[in-house]
Amino acid sequence: MAESPTNPMLARLNVLVGDWDVEARVLRDPSSSPQRGRTSFRWIVDGAFLLQRSETPNSLFPTATAVIGPDADAGTFAMLYFDSRGVSRIYEMDLTDRQWRLWREDPDFAQRFTGEISPDGTRIDATWELAEEPDDWQPDIAMTYLKIG
Repeated sequence: MAESPTNPMLARLNVLVGDWDVEARVLRDPSSSPQRGRTSFRWIVDGAFLLQRSETPNSLFPTATAVIGPDADAGTFAMLYFDSRGVSRIYEMDLTDRQWRLWREDPDFAQRFTGEISPDGTRIDATWELAEEPDDWQPDIAMTYLKIG
């Protein structure tokens, strides 16, 4: 496993590498309680891709695995996602110094994620939104990531 990516574009993702405590809350259900879990990001294939693994034990959130890789021509990233429910999706992704974005444009179920990264890179405050009808975006899930290692 490489300590740093071989593709210079992937260096932007270094802020994600490590272990994170995660708190998530379903915004569509005001009575839902926060759920706590863990997410880790590790370089794989000699730094060619970033692997994300997420688990929130005993909760409504699925265990998930994602692989993030670059589209060097477009200057963006793609995330291949799979979870314990059998859901498999491809998201487009972008990451700047202070913002992490994911999106999926499906006419039946579009999603987007926006995460604001703290200046020291140890906290990400994020929100998932969904649109079950075109352009009818609704808040879905609020998440807070705290870096622990």
